[in-house]
Amino acid sequence: MNIVRSITQKLLKLGIIITAFLIINSLLKINDNNISNTVKASSLEEKAEKIPVFTFHRVVSDKLKKERFMKDEWVHSAKVFDEQMKYLYDNGYQTINLDELYCWYKGNCEFPKKTVVITFDDGNADDFYIVMPILRKYNFKSTTFIVGNRTYDKETKPYIENKRTFITKEMIRKTEKMYPKMDYQSHTYNMHAVDPNGKERVLNYTREQIRDDFKNNEEFKFDYLAYPYGIYNEEIIEQLEESEYKLAFIFRKHDYVTRDSKQYEMPRIKINGFSTVEDIKKWLNY
Repeated sequence: MNIVRSITQKLLKLGIIITAFLIINSLLKINDNNISNTVKASSLEEKAEKIPVFTFHRVVSDKLKKERFMKDEWVHSAKVFDEQMKYLYDNGYQTINLDELYCWYKGNCEFPKKTVVITFDDGNADDFYIVMPILRKYNFKSTTFIVGNRTYDKETKPYIENKRTFITKEMIRKTEKMYPKMDYQSHTYNMHAVDPNGKERVLNYTREQIRDDFKNNEEFKFDYLAYPYGIYNEEIIEQLEESEYKLAFIFRKHDYVTRDSKQYEMPRIKINGFSTVEDIKKWLNY
């Protein structure tokens, strides 16, 4: 009886071991299938062949927009901006910064088709106080192109929305700690102006003056530039090459960035103060 009982116990243990082995093997196969499916899904995901670089200017509260800037195409409503960002977020779009765009442009990175870049021109202080909280809500990245000679060390007075002020160096340092997904790049040092002869300053500047303008901005260690008013010439392009800027952005020709775009003539898409979610959607229909 003891021998029979011992054999029975051994068979039961063996059965348990075999059953456990079969269960584990089955689970491993399921996991392998899941990994395989994930890889296939990733490989089948449509990759970006062109990327929209959206350009905004000043963003203010909906109240101020209605009271003072209803007819101003360069001033955007924060309420509408929030709706546009929400649309991107709800529909699975991701934002990338300019380093990532450059990596993609050079063919060293791939991103899904639903990829966009968000930029702001002129360096308004509203970007820090009004835009940043909206971007943080959706975990979006952005770049603001600032004008060097407008970028003071710190604010001399408290921020008041209805008075236009600009990003300060102190705000840049705070951004690096508070929300580093917001980046600051160059809108030149002092070429965002129209001279008395009616020409944009970049068209009046000599090669030496352009070189000095770039030198005045060296403390910021910029890698990217947006031309003021979208105006540029061969002299400033030569200075961009000499200063080893990675990319420069135009403005007046609205189009997508592709890997065939010219390095210092990268197109952007204007989103003006009259735009709605529908205007964003039109540019995403490609």
